[in-house]
Amino acid sequence: MTTYDGLTLTPSLQPGAQDQAVAVLKEYFTHRGASGNLLYSGGAFDGWDPSGTRTASENIFTADDIVAVSLLSVDVPGQAAISILETRRNEFATLLGAVGPDRDLVDEPSIEEGVFPGWPLWRALMDLPGMGPTTVSKILARKRPRLIPVYDSVIRTHVFNNSGMQWVPLWNALRADDGAQQQQLVQLRASAGLPEYISPLRIFDVLAWMDGTGRTQALLAR
Repeated sequence: MTTYDGLTLTPSLQPGAQDQAVAVLKEYFTHRGASGNLLYSGGAFDGWDPSGTRTASENIFTADDIVAVSLLSVDVPGQAAISILETRRNEFATLLGAVGPDRDLVDEPSIEEGVFPGWPLWRALMDLPGMGPTTVSKILARKRPRLIPVYDSVIRTHVFNNSGMQWVPLWNALRADDGAQQQQLVQLRASAGLPEYISPLRIFDVLAWMDGTGRTQALLAR
């Protein structure tokens, strides 16, 4: 089992598990049921843009973002949604703009609090009623998918050893061995035939989540 400081790679993220990982990614992002819908609603999260405004709203949270988060099985509480979309809209736009454009987490010079520009926005969202790290991570991953990773109880347990730490261990792991893990994620995306708007961080998240929930094992047992 490959480990880094504070992080353990799940089976589909291990070196040599490329065929398994590609099968899992195709299952999550492309397979559809009899209804025509994706088997996993989260497979639509990354490209969700029914209003056609996503490019123009890079620094504005929109109703599409709130719906997109629900595709990952969490809901933004009503009072928090009103703050994000209306009463504190300009404040959150300023904080989101201060994060800067989307870019790969692996390339950040530091992600320590006080240096990494994502922290003030994280804190502001966490202060809203009913918002916790899972929901906040998902709405931030929606706006900066290459920079901010998704976090939930499965990822916490199976990747981060219930430490409550995520950004620093993942940043270190992606940079280790001349960026070998980052390069593997990019290659897995290409091998699965997925579009580039699905970020390397989402490839990591989906593989870890599918492994941690037992869905990978169920897929391989078919």
